[in-house]
Amino acid sequence: NMIEKFGLSQPDFDYNRFYSLTTSGTLNGELDNFSVNTEFTSGDLNGNYNGTVVVGDEISVDGEIDLKHPEVMNFVEAIGLDYKTQSPNLGLFRLKSKIKGTPSNMNLTDMELNAGYSQFSGNLNYDFRGDNKIANAELKINKFEADKYMPREEGKLSMSAKIDGGIASFLTKPVWSKDR
Repeated sequence: NMIEKFGLSQPDFDYNRFYSLTTSGTLNGELDNFSVNTEFTSGDLNGNYNGTVVVGDEISVDGEIDLKHPEVMNFVEAIGLDYKTQSPNLGLFRLKSKIKGTPSNMNLTDMELNAGYSQFSGNLNYDFRGDNKIANAELKINKFEADKYMPREEGKLSMSAKIDGGIASFLTKPVWSKDR
């Protein structure tokens, strides 16, 4: 395979998640430092990336990305997160952002995120290196339907929340209000 042929270390990644990957675009530079402008499709995921890629101990990117998937929760599952929500079908996922960093230390700026009917814009950065994991977000929220994103237990769709180690059950669905 090409990764081994050029002596690059193969990332620890489940390639089976990308059972079909189609790309088109341009690539300029060396194998360990290049500029790329590409469109790609993998299953239901579509996107494009325009920027630089540096291959070192970790792959580093600096550019702009635009990702689209027709279903938020299918996208969450596809990237390997085990999270089930109150609503299994939330709608379109779209992330458009400037992106800079590595998989363990990333900055997303001028971000526009649509997850179903929820809409966010702003900046997000995280640093998962070392013992202290840090994530910071500065977001403007146009609309957020929090109840749809509440985690659910398998086979259970009732509303509940953990409060100080206890469980609070709701007789009616909680409602977001600026008045309270």
